[in-house]
This record gives sequence, C-alpha cells and structure tokens, in this order.
Amino acid sequence: SWLLPVLRLNRRLRQSERQFRELAENAPFPVAITDRETSCVIFANQRTAAIFRTTVAGLLGEPAINFYENPEDRVKLLAGLEAGKGTVSGLEIRMRGSDGRPIWAMVSAGMIEFGGRAGLVIAFHDITERRAMEDELRRAKNAAEASDAAKGRYLGVLSHEVCTPLNGILGMVDLLKAEPLSPEARDNLEILNGAGRTLLKLVNDMLDFARYDSGRVDLERAPLVLTDFLRELVALFRPAAESKAIALRYVIRPEVPPPMR
Repeated sequence: SWLLPVLRLNRRLRQSERQFRELAENAPFPVAITDRETSCVIFANQRTAAIFRTTVAGLLGEPAINFYENPEDRVKLLAGLEAGKGTVSGLEIRMRGSDGRPIWAMVSAGMIEFGGRAGLVIAFHDITERRAMEDELRRAKNAAEASDAAKGRYLGVLSHEVCTPLNGILGMVDLLKAEPLSPEARDNLEILNGAGRTLLKLVNDMLDFARYDSGRVDLERAPLVLTDFLRELVALFRPAAESKAIALRYVIRPEVPPPMR
C-alpha cells in the first residue's frame, strides 16, 4: 500500500515540511490532509482538487464533513483508524464534489504530524465509473430475475387455462369410449385421446421448464418404450399426412433391443 511508505517518510521528514509537501503534491493520486482537532482541510494536492472539481484554495479551510455524502462514513473512517492502529485502507465511501456530483472513492488513510499539528492524511481513488457499472449490472440482474418470475407466473396461469378445458375434453373422450362405436370411429377417438394427452404432457413440460429455471424441479429418469412412442407419434400426424396424400408409417429394425417394461 502507498500509505506505509508515506507514513515512514513523514516520520523521517518531520523536520522538513517542504520536502513532505513536495512528496504529497507530486503523488500520482489525490492526497489531502485534515487537522484532527478541527477536521478542516490543511493540505490538498492538485489531483484532489480535480476529483472534487474545485481548486486547492477552494478546499483549504473547508470542514472535511462537507465532502461526505453520508456523515456517518467519516465516523466509520475515524473508528477504523483507531481500530487499525492509525491506518486504514480499501474503504469505499460515497463523497460529493463541490458541484454536488456524487463521487465513489476508495479511501486509504493514516494519522500523521503535519506542520506541527496532528493530522489525518487521506488518499482517494475514483471508482465512480466502476460503481456505476456494478449498479447497472445489478439492475440488469434484478430485471432478469423479475422477468423470470413473471414468466413463471404466466406459465402457471397459461397451464391452468389450457389444462382445465383439455381435461374436460379428455373426460368426454373417456365417456365416448364406453359407447358402442364403429372400428373407424373408435380409431379416430383413440387418435383424439392420444393427441389430447400429448398436449397435456406438453403443458406440464412447459411448467417443468419454468420450475427448472427457478431451481425448483427434480429430474426423473424413466425408460422410453420406443414402440409405444412411435405408434402414438405416427397416429398423431397420420391425418395431416393423409390429407396431403403422404403415406406415414414406421419400421423398427430387428436389431433394436426390445423395450424394458
């Protein structure tokens, strides 16, 4: 950290304030010093004036509290200095410029002696852009989560609205199956029954995908009876194929293992 060498130099340069001022003025980061008793700014380099969008003269004599968005942050900083034996680093504090512009700064601080007075030296690293990017990512994440929740609610309502009449249709199919029917009518009824149950399974699968997205689904492994699956699939699409004069059939080769029931 930059702070330790600065503090060591401060102890060695107590008799030469001019050298210490030159060191702080030419530091590659904003540096300010406040009087620990009055909390007023007693030194600031040009980089500090730039980050707060003012001049060095505009900073000198100003109470440090004027630059904190939340006064409690300065209290936490001072408490951290007491707990950290005179140094603290890596604090992210929201401050404000002379024009009221919010500034996010990563702050490091230490206790020094400056001009014969007990002082507090603070260095700032402007992280406003980084925090803005983090806020934007957080908003995007929240929006995505809200969208997922809305999608889940929509699918829940959709499934209810579709399943209710569909179950009624399947119930009527079951009643018709008990009636005396011609072989052709019974075959058509079986196709209708299979199509309805396929649609019902599709709706339930949509709900499963919604639950999967929210991490609330348990997957289950189950064997597929290939002959039953192909028979139902062909029966479902045969009417549409025949309407276009297309013959639709399926063949299971002898080397395909028999289904496990």
